[in-house]
Amino acid sequence: MPLVAYSLGAYLAGLLAGFQGSLIVVCAAVVGAAALGGLRGRAVAATFGALALAGGVVAYEVAREDDACARDAARRPALTVLLDHDIDEGGFGRGRVVPCGGSVSISSDQGRAVAGAVVVARGEVVGTTRGLLVQHAQVQLVHGPSLLARWRNAAGASIDRTFGSDAPLVRALLIADRHDLSPELRDQFAAAGLAHILAIAGLHVGIIALAIEIALQLMGVPRQRAAVVTIVSKIMAGNAGRNGRL
Repeated sequence: MPLVAYSLGAYLAGLLAGFQGSLIVVCAAVVGAAALGGLRGRAVAATFGALALAGGVVAYEVAREDDACARDAARRPALTVLLDHDIDEGGFGRGRVVPCGGSVSISSDQGRAVAGAVVVARGEVVGTTRGLLVQHAQVQLVHGPSLLARWRNAAGASIDRTFGSDAPLVRALLIADRHDLSPELRDQFAAAGLAHILAIAGLHVGIIALAIEIALQLMGVPRQRAAVVTIVSKIMAGNAGRNGRL
């Protein structure tokens, strides 16, 4: 297995350990990654350990920021939200609090907007196990979606026209939109051990990293430099996926 795959595993192990909120678990992940890298030499051991530590630090900071965001947002009479999905009057949508990025759900009584738009949601803000929930919300548009979001919306509309009843699954696989997936289909993928395919996660980041490495090598970039660029790109892609930008 190539070093890129092992390094991705070390970083993801650090992320998973960091989200557990335990210093002991993070240390165990770092030691384990370094021990695995030690089979390839001291330099690789140090690199794997550093990647696992970086993943743990990133996860800790993300969890800390999310907690702070939720506490602050819960005290506000209105939330500014970047929508992940379209929302209609009487409908339900999800998004991220601007600017801190905490997860929020909106149950709209009045107002509508498309995915990628920034809105102000006024209503009763309560905490849930999946983040904040704005109940009986009045949704007011601040500004429309960005160019990238408009491209994603257009891709989603094209998928709907092309695939019909299969569109929710294709949306999940191609543009990470799992909003319309039925619980039954989610359960089927989970039972088959394939639930990770429905998310922008390690598998997708690994594919991106492998594609970058192959492209760089075809361009004549030395193998070591290509590996460094690939690892950096992989970390950036992983963070982007976590924040919903992929």
